[in-house]
Amino acid sequence: MLVTVAAFREPYEAHLFRGRLEAEGIVAFVSHEYWIGNEWPMSVAFGGVKVQVSSDEYRLAREIERACCGGEFKTLLQQEIGDLDDAACPHCGGTVYCKRRPFPRAALAVAVSMTLGTVVPPAGWIHRCERCRKEYRAPHRPVSLDKCVLTAAAMAVFLLGAIALLHWIHKVLGCPGAPGCL
Repeated sequence: MLVTVAAFREPYEAHLFRGRLEAEGIVAFVSHEYWIGNEWPMSVAFGGVKVQVSSDEYRLAREIERACCGGEFKTLLQQEIGDLDDAACPHCGGTVYCKRRPFPRAALAVAVSMTLGTVVPPAGWIHRCERCRKEYRAPHRPVSLDKCVLTAAAMAVFLLGAIALLHWIHKVLGCPGAPGCL
C-alpha cells in the first residue's frame, strides 16, 4: 500500500524530492501532478502534489525528508560542485529569509484573479532577513529577449482575439445605431 511522505504546491518540487528518494534506493511515485499542473489555484484543495512510497519504506523516506529540510543534502551538493549562488542579504550576508509581495502588486493580483479568473504569477518579492530583520528587494534578474518576444506575441494574439470577438458580436447582434458603431 502507498502512503504519502510529503506534499508540495508545485509538481517540480515533488519530482525533485522523488528523485532524491530514488537516489537513496526508495521507489517513489508522484500523484496529483496533472491536477495541480492544470488547476494550480486548487492545489491547496487537492492537498498538493503528493510523493508516495510503500508503507514498508515510509520511515526511511521520512528521515530523508527531514534531512532535505535540514539542509544536509545542500551541504553535500556544495562540497561536490562548490558555491550554489544562493540569494543573500545585502546587509549581513544571511541566507535565511521570508518573502512577501508588495501590497500594490498583491492587490492587483487579487483584483485580476477575481475579475479574469486567472492567477497572476508572483514577481518583485520583498525579502526580510531572519538574521538582521532588514527588508530588501530580490536581486534583479535580466529578462531574456526570448521572453520579451513571447510576451509581445501573446499580447498581440490576445488583442486580435478580442477584436475578432467584438466583430463577431457586432455581426450577430447587429449595429444598434449608436455613434461609433463598427
